[in-house]
Parts: sequence; structure tokens; C-alpha cells
Amino acid sequence: MDAIARNLLDARTLFETLESALLAQHRHLLERNMVEVESSAQQLRVYVDRIRLNAHRRNQQLISGEFTADETGMRHYISSLSGSHKKNAEQLWQDLEARVGRCRELNIVNGRLQGRLRAVTSKLLEMIWGQIPGRAYNCTGQMDKISTPKSISDA
Repeated sequence: MDAIARNLLDARTLFETLESALLAQHRHLLERNMVEVESSAQQLRVYVDRIRLNAHRRNQQLISGEFTADETGMRHYISSLSGSHKKNAEQLWQDLEARVGRCRELNIVNGRLQGRLRAVTSKLLEMIWGQIPGRAYNCTGQMDKISTPKSISDA
């Protein structure tokens, strides 16, 4: 197995791990376990850095093999292989593309969930600090404004 094929194996492992971490983050978001959400966010940063390094290495390997450092170069590399090496590389590349797509989708879903949680938390804080109309207390817990109905039908 050559360096590019080993790199693809490493990339697949990295994306498997990233996918698991994104699924765990999703679960923590649903549980509103913010300590674990923060911990998972730190883990995700580490995985993203590793994935960037892996991609950089693969690009360097492609260039040193006289291929372009892009998808076309990867396709040319795969087509240059023979027999079972070609089939294995094709399968690895397809699996990697599928995993990247799943990770992208999970990241989008988690981002939307974080946005909803942020909006709900913001509304709760506004209610607590009396920033929503009709609320009587400010952030120090003191009466900020008193809304008295003008008539019994306004009450």
C-alpha cells in the first residue's frame, strides 16, 4: 500500500471519529448538557485540525506523484492503480466522500439545534431580567415598571 492509500485510510478513520463526536454532541445538545457540549466542541476542533493536516499531507503526496491536489488529481491517481489496489482505493475514496457528507449534515443539524437553544435561552433570560414587555423586574430584581390596567377589561 502506498502513502496516498494509507492517507485515505487515516482520513476515513478521522471522519469515523468525527462522525461519532458529532453524534455525541447532538445527544448532548438534546440533553442540554452544556458542559459536555463544550467538551465535545473542543474535541471537534482537535479532529478538524487533524483532518486539515491529513488533507494537506494527501495534497503534498498527490503533487509529489505528479497529480493535481484536488478531486481530479485523486481520480487520476486512482485510475493509475491496477487490480485490487485500484478497487480498494476507489472504495476508500467513495466511503470517505460519503462520510464527509454525513459529517457535514450532522454539523448543519447541530448548528441549527444550537441556534434554537440559543434563542430559547435568550428568551428565558429576557423574561428573567424583565426585558419582555409586561415584565416588572430588572436584572437586579427590582421593580422596573409597573403596568396597571386602565380598566377591568384590560386586566
